[in-house]
Amino acid sequence: MEGNGDWAGALGALEGWCAGAAGGAGAAGAARGAAAAGGGLGAAFGAVAVGGTFDRLHAGHRLLLAAAALAVREGGTLYLGVSADTLLEGKAHRDLIQGYAERAAAAEAFVRAVHPGLLVAAGPLEDPREPPLAATLREMEALVVSRETTGGADWIQGVRRDLGFAPLRVLVVGLVGGGEGGAKLSSTALREEEAAQGRGPS
Repeated sequence: MEGNGDWAGALGALEGWCAGAAGGAGAAGAARGAAAAGGGLGAAFGAVAVGGTFDRLHAGHRLLLAAAALAVREGGTLYLGVSADTLLEGKAHRDLIQGYAERAAAAEAFVRAVHPGLLVAAGPLEDPREPPLAATLREMEALVVSRETTGGADWIQGVRRDLGFAPLRVLVVGLVGGGEGGAKLSSTALREEEAAQGRGPS
């Protein structure tokens, strides 16, 4: 994990909160409180990127999004990339995945609630072969990723290097439910459970 002690302490508090958190209206405020109890995430960056599919916005998503939102300083911009529907054709139980508009709206609403003082630039991630804004925007400063997607961060850093841009600070968060002997919380598992019960997305 990259970051200073404040980031590590606050992230640990966030991870602890997310591991036992339910959704609902109080989730964003609880995320802010958990981070503050851990010493704060520093809010040191003016331009931060984060991306994902964000289907069913479970606790793992909330951890990633809260960490990203709280790393943005007041008045800074969070660049929020959400997988377009066309990218998801190979996903398990594709018919149960929420549509792009619903997923993007939920993710954006959550980060705005966590950090009302940030600007959000949300948009679709449409082509995995095309570098995202994290790679091509010169003024980008930081990238927040999960532990399982650090390879993508390495690729983005390589693109920036080729373009002559400064490297990003890469802030890595853990996986909720991904501890020793524990299964990672995932949207795929949630969809499989819904399929087994004969339910679709809410």
